[in-house]
Amino acid sequence: MICRDMDEGRRDGVWARLGDLQGRKALRIGLVSDTHVFPTAPGLPPPVLAALEGVDVILHAGDIYDLTVLDDLEQVAPVLAARGNGDGLLPEDPRLAERHLFTLGGLRVGLVHYFPFPEFSLERAFKLSLGAEVDIVVCGDTHVPMVARDGGVLIVNPGSPTYPFNLQRQLGTLGILNVADGLTTASILQLGDSSNLRLFLRSAFPGPQAAHLVDVTHLAADSAES
Repeated sequence: MICRDMDEGRRDGVWARLGDLQGRKALRIGLVSDTHVFPTAPGLPPPVLAALEGVDVILHAGDIYDLTVLDDLEQVAPVLAARGNGDGLLPEDPRLAERHLFTLGGLRVGLVHYFPFPEFSLERAFKLSLGAEVDIVVCGDTHVPMVARDGGVLIVNPGSPTYPFNLQRQLGTLGILNVADGLTTASILQLGDSSNLRLFLRSAFPGPQAAHLVDVTHLAADSAES
């Protein structure tokens, strides 16, 4: 685990709640990234919180912009968050770090904002972003949903629920990760009308990276299963 020297009581409270999940054979994990909620802007759209109801923990892959986002998410489930490139001015918070490394459901998880895959090999991406190898990578930054496997490693980018594909503010995507008996299933959920996102995806990603992107025509059903 990567934890800074911060208030022991609050920090231990966050990790204690995650520790309570260690003995669980089945976990449902909510994945969120790139919410970009400015302090003066409206908070998370209600459909985001509604879609996360019932998860055991929420992982936010960064570009939060305002810590009230984590407070809102924490009304649903315990939260851990990676500090994104747009979060440099956020104060220290026990839920927030440049990266988190931890174990859930018997699998090592890495939570980080930027994970340069598939631009680089998986080995190189681990060295650049996490400094360690894990079983599951949760990342963000691109606003583009991705579910991929490489060498037994699951990489999930949930996209953005508020600025999908870096378009104007609208309902976008988030992710759900299910872990059961060491097996993982990742799904991307589309929160709003996907027609404009589908057109953007087809025009903007015609090259090799498209093989790792989730087709928004079937966002609610697509998954990568071990």
